[in-house]
Amino acid sequence: MSIRTIIFAALAIAGLLSTSIAQAQTGANDGRDAERQLRVGIVERPPFAMQSDSGGWTGIGIDLWRMIAETNAYSYDFVRLPGDGHDAVADGKVDIALPVTATPQGARTVDYTMPFFTATLGAAGIHSVDPVAIAKTFVSWQFLRIVLLITALLLVVGAIMWAIERKKNAEEFGAADDGVGRLRGCLHGIGNGFWWSGVTMTTIGYGDKAPKTMLGRGVAMLWMLVAMALTSSLTASIVAATNLQTLGRLQLPGDLTGKSLGAVEGSTTAAFLRSEGFPFQTFDDMGAALRAVADDRIEAAVGPVPLLRQTNKSERTKLTVSPSGANPVSVTFALPRLSPLREPVNVSILQLTTDSMWTDLVERYAPDH
Repeated sequence: MSIRTIIFAALAIAGLLSTSIAQAQTGANDGRDAERQLRVGIVERPPFAMQSDSGGWTGIGIDLWRMIAETNAYSYDFVRLPGDGHDAVADGKVDIALPVTATPQGARTVDYTMPFFTATLGAAGIHSVDPVAIAKTFVSWQFLRIVLLITALLLVVGAIMWAIERKKNAEEFGAADDGVGRLRGCLHGIGNGFWWSGVTMTTIGYGDKAPKTMLGRGVAMLWMLVAMALTSSLTASIVAATNLQTLGRLQLPGDLTGKSLGAVEGSTTAAFLRSEGFPFQTFDDMGAALRAVADDRIEAAVGPVPLLRQTNKSERTKLTVSPSGANPVSVTFALPRLSPLREPVNVSILQLTTDSMWTDLVERYAPDH
């Protein structure tokens, strides 16, 4: 046997031994994690983690962790954490912390699991509607274009009905010549048809005009069915064209300019506002910021949409929350560096958040998120 063959055989045996040792250590770590009592740090942050008056914890992140612990047979104790949870994880005070907002700065000291929720920027303010803004929506080109299209359609349907009914139903739709000249008689008859098509489309149905011929009644029935579907789609089109659904809401981030704003100190929202050059006041928590808006001390509180909506509900401040797609942040779990919990927790997050019941859980705590 050559020396080269002996060297290759020795390297192969060493590789197999090292792999077996690593697998044994991983298995031992997983076993120890399942056997020992984990310290789970909780940062109170609605709707992901909320503490009741009795001391119990609920929320999207809390329920997710309970399912992860059940799947992996973890025993654990909850530990309430101050701040954002990063320091407690980095210092080894807890084995895992939730909910944590992933940041580039935090990634230097802790490891994150895959995110289980993405929150975007929102603003909460007192609902107010400007009459001038309402008037402007009804003179916009989008609204006028819809009005012109509806008018043209009603004229076409009215003219068809006049052409069918003008001889046998002259008293309601007008003959070709009503003694005022042929042209004026035609216009008068088409006008009657236009009136009939309008009241039929809107289902008002005054009953002052009705077709009498068989063909006219057939066209009328067809127009009624078409008008039912048309009215529904037109309503949505008019609302979208006039932006009525957004009146009284802030359009972010542009409408934040020139307003007195508030944000939670140390949050990703505060960092975003600073980076964009928006002046703002800082508050210890979102509840304090919303109360400041309700008391007219600031004009809007800025933060993640789910947090704004949940706090607005719990504080009963009755503010209007305006969502946006700006400044998306990932909500996740934080772990100490090289924690053996990371892989099994990631696998569980992937399995649980792709299940149909995940949507129900999120809707329960954060409807319209």
